[in-house]
Amino acid sequence: MISSGRWVSGYAIQWLSSSSEIYDKDTDSYFKEIFLADSLVDTLKNRDQYLLYAHDPDKKICRIGQEEFHMVSDEKGLYFSVRLPNTTLCNRILREIEIGYIRSMSIGFNEIKHEKIKIGSGDYRVVSKASLKEISFVHRPAYIDTSVTINRTVEEELLSKIKIALDGK
Repeated sequence: MISSGRWVSGYAIQWLSSSSEIYDKDTDSYFKEIFLADSLVDTLKNRDQYLLYAHDPDKKICRIGQEEFHMVSDEKGLYFSVRLPNTTLCNRILREIEIGYIRSMSIGFNEIKHEKIKIGSGDYRVVSKASLKEISFVHRPAYIDTSVTINRTVEEELLSKIKIALDGK
């Protein structure tokens, strides 16, 4: 059962949360990345970001300020809330969230300012300012602390669980 409200929300990135290892082909080395709080605040003012599926520019869902898509930088991270349009792609995304295939988000950005630091034996890139281009529903995020959930009423949640249980038989 797809939620009649079609609202999903979560965190596209959490501040001070480390990414998985990222390969830097220029230095032939690995590093982890961390975003500082407020690193995306300035870029959110221009309202020129998209919501995509799997970072695919051909799978645009909506643009911030259009449809019902909102993002805000809060004390925890970059929070988003969106009412997904009734399209084949969005119905697929809702179903994949519902059954747990999609649990995470990712961001596409251009880095503006960062510092490289070493913590223990690990190399880190600490991003203090970046230009956000898009957020995406993804299956394999670089940052495991991202999240996405369907916002439902209690009745919708119960019907969804019944539907999933019946589909499994």
